[in-house]
Amino acid sequence: MKNRDFPFRTLVFLRGVDYTGFMNELSYSFVRSRKAKTLIPGHTHPKYEFVYFFGGKGTLEYDGKTVPFSRGSYYIMENGMLHSELYENTGISLVVQFTPPFDELKIASLVSHDTVLNIGDICEHMREELKNRKFGYEIVVDGLMREIVTLIARNRYSKCNLSDNGLTDAILYIDQYFMTTIKIDDLAYECGYSPDHFRILFKQKMRTTPKAYILQKRLTLAKKLLKDNKLSIAEIAVRCGFASYAQFMTFFKSRTGYSPDHYRKL
Repeated sequence: MKNRDFPFRTLVFLRGVDYTGFMNELSYSFVRSRKAKTLIPGHTHPKYEFVYFFGGKGTLEYDGKTVPFSRGSYYIMENGMLHSELYENTGISLVVQFTPPFDELKIASLVSHDTVLNIGDICEHMREELKNRKFGYEIVVDGLMREIVTLIARNRYSKCNLSDNGLTDAILYIDQYFMTTIKIDDLAYECGYSPDHFRILFKQKMRTTPKAYILQKRLTLAKKLLKDNKLSIAEIAVRCGFASYAQFMTFFKSRTGYSPDHYRKL
């Protein structure tokens, strides 16, 4: 069967097994075993990458984090996410590069262990399909990858346990921590959304963007603290979440037309 552009557009290979013909069919030209002490230097991919470890032990580095992996571990890397692997001993892993078919299945980079979702069983099924390569195996692999990503995304949604289109808890979080550094993309993923989808829903509900909402909360607090006359302007800048006195001055004047000191005297 010729490789077709299935909806999920998966590119699949099993590390440590020579599927050179299959790889060439999918525009891959190499297969490498992961021996002990092997270092896979930092690299990125144009598509999402899913990796499940059937065996082996080591560490994965991505986004400034170092996370251990072992048999039963799996990870998903977003396209463009720099990551590297260091193997302590010989291992074999299933690797799938894919493009999520819609935004709700775009998952933030993560590393986890198969304890609840039974992803290992699905990967074993996929492994057998790749070994036997019976008629229609590409379609089966495509469906299995859909199942894996859907299970992970569903698990994230259930953990959030959000109501009102998933925004209520996110807004409450911002209301409580707006004076701290809030990464909107991270908040979106924790709520089970892709960043773009989260921003769309947020604007529909709040009539403003998440960033603008945070800045308005900071401005309201700054005005209140300036009228109290108990803190210096530099202290107010810090309490409202600004990185520097100069940043606070520029922001405040752009929003009110007054410098903080002038506003305090009004």
